[in-house]
Amino acid sequence: MHIIAYPAGCYGNFLGWALEWMQGNYAVDYRPFTKKNSSHNWNGNHKSNVDEAVLIPEERSYVHPIQHKTDNLISNIEKLLTAYDKVILLYPALNDFVWHLNNKQTKIFKDGWIKHNQSQLDMSNWEGAQTWELREYLSLYLYDQNKAETGYNNVVDYTNDKVFKIQINQIRDTLPALFNGLAEWLDICNVRTNDELTKLHKDWIQNEPYLYKDRLIENIVDAIINNKVLEMNELTIIDESQIQRRLRNAGYEIKCYELNEWPSTTTQLRELIYEAE
Repeated sequence: MHIIAYPAGCYGNFLGWALEWMQGNYAVDYRPFTKKNSSHNWNGNHKSNVDEAVLIPEERSYVHPIQHKTDNLISNIEKLLTAYDKVILLYPALNDFVWHLNNKQTKIFKDGWIKHNQSQLDMSNWEGAQTWELREYLSLYLYDQNKAETGYNNVVDYTNDKVFKIQINQIRDTLPALFNGLAEWLDICNVRTNDELTKLHKDWIQNEPYLYKDRLIENIVDAIINNKVLEMNELTIIDESQIQRRLRNAGYEIKCYELNEWPSTTTQLRELIYEAE
C-alpha cells in the first residue's frame, strides 16, 4: 500500500487519479480535469495530516506532509513509512517555483491562496494595501516561504528505497516514461499504451497555464538587465513579485512606490530600476 505526499499545488490529485486510470479504473478517454474542473474529482482518500494518515491507513490515500512551521518533511515521510509500504513524494524544483506559486494562488482557494492565508502571512491589513505594497511584500517573503513549505532543502538530497521522488517538471517533460517507471516501482498492472499516456500528457498540458512561468520570468529579468525589449502581458501578481525578487538578487531595486500598474515592456521597467547600494 502506498500514499502520495505532496505540497498543495504539486499535482498529487492528478497523479492519484492517473494511477487509477492506468489500472483501467476509468475509461481511457475520461479526464477529471477541464478548464472548469480539476483532478480533485476522483475517489482518493484525503488525509488531513500525517498523523491521521498513519492512524487510518487506506488505499488511494494522499496527504500534505508539511502544514505547520514546526513540521519536518523527512520526519513525516519516515512516519508515513511506518504505516505504508511506499511513499510517492512530489515537490517543485527551484526552477518550478513560479509555476508552483501560481498554482497555489489560483487552484487551492476560491478567493486565492494569498488572501485566504493573509493572517498566517502577517498581512492583516492586506485588503487595504495597494498593489505595489503587496507585490513588494511577496517579493521579500514568498520564495523563502515556499522553500520552507515544500521542505526543499531537506528533500533535494533525501534518498530512501521506499520513497519515489518526483519533481513536477518531470510530469511536464517526461510524463509517459515517468508514469511507466512509477507503475513498475509500485508493481501495479498498467493497461495503458504509450500512445494513450502521450494523449493524456497532451490533454493535461492544455489545461495548465503556468507550466513555463519560470522560464518566462528568467527571460524577462535578463531582458530588463540587458536592455532588450520584451512584452510583459498578462503577468500575475506572483510573476511580478518574482521579477522584483530576481532583480533584487541581481543587485537592482525597482522604484516601486505607488507602482500599481506594471509596465507593459521590459524597457519601460528598466527605466524604473537602479543599482542597490
